[in-house]
Amino acid sequence: MVGLAPVDRTAVRFPATAHLTDTDPGLPAAFRQLERIALDDQPIEDTLAAVAQIAKALTKAPTELSITLLRERAWATAAFTGQPALRLDKWQHELGHGPSLHAAASNQTVLINDMASDNRWPLFAAEAQAAGALSLLSIPLQVNGHVVGSLNLHAETVHAFDAREVALACAFAAYAALALDNAQSLDRSQAL
Repeated sequence: MVGLAPVDRTAVRFPATAHLTDTDPGLPAAFRQLERIALDDQPIEDTLAAVAQIAKALTKAPTELSITLLRERAWATAAFTGQPALRLDKWQHELGHGPSLHAAASNQTVLINDMASDNRWPLFAAEAQAAGALSLLSIPLQVNGHVVGSLNLHAETVHAFDAREVALACAFAAYAALALDNAQSLDRSQAL
């Protein structure tokens, strides 16, 4: 039997967002909260839910978040902060397309500043507006070079996501991907 050396992924740093902490005093505390999440002491869904809640607290506009993952060849919502985010995730899963699925499939960030004027996913846009989501940001989640899902922010206002919000969401997506990678590594080591 081959043993794997333990991987310490509990001390995560966010160098790509260091410039943001100078202009927003709440960010260092949020990143410290992320660093304190014990990645291997709880189910991955709980870890992702904690990441989503911390990210939600930092958004300027009223926002709900979800984390969509590809599991056993089907899309699933692994974490969400409110029913509107879950509702919109499920709608995309039923349709088989939409911004969060596109972000994951294309490995490209999707930004919709005004749901009413975006015509890429008209059925989704109508449902999103009915749920109160007027702008959206979806960021792909990469684990070991493969996109496994997306971090999705649904805002109640148009033009809710400026450069700061996008940079923060990217940092939180990176952390969510790290948590997923850690969980997969733990599963593999336990299977040996």
